[in-house]
Amino acid sequence: MGMPLRRWAGRLRWQTSLLLALFITDESWALTMQEFGRGRTDPAFLVGGGIMQFPFWLVASVVGNLAASGVPDPAGWGMDFAFTGVLVSLLVRLWQGRSSLWPWTAACAAALLAALKLPGNWYVVLGGLAGVLAGTMLDD
Repeated sequence: MGMPLRRWAGRLRWQTSLLLALFITDESWALTMQEFGRGRTDPAFLVGGGIMQFPFWLVASVVGNLAASGVPDPAGWGMDFAFTGVLVSLLVRLWQGRSSLWPWTAACAAALLAALKLPGNWYVVLGGLAGVLAGTMLDD
């Protein structure tokens, strides 16, 4: 996720760039990339998104941990779908039309193949790499 942010982080001192990495989450990155597409490249947007997310993440983690004993099967309540729902909503916001089709297809195909053939979570890494490589081939 840091590679696309290099466009504006490259103007900053390397120490500041490393500090900004603390604020990169899936959600803050997706929203920042959307701002990028609109021509707004202020690092404060990423920092603000990270700062706003942290207290909610912390409170939700504590509540989730405390409530975990009362919910023996989170999947039975549909709670396992939360990550999928967030991912889909981020993808919808990042869709740039037909130019997104090839990288997304490559990432999806690689991830599905890896999930079927490899143990563990290699599908995440391989899907991400396939999407990056496909997008790089299209990038001028």
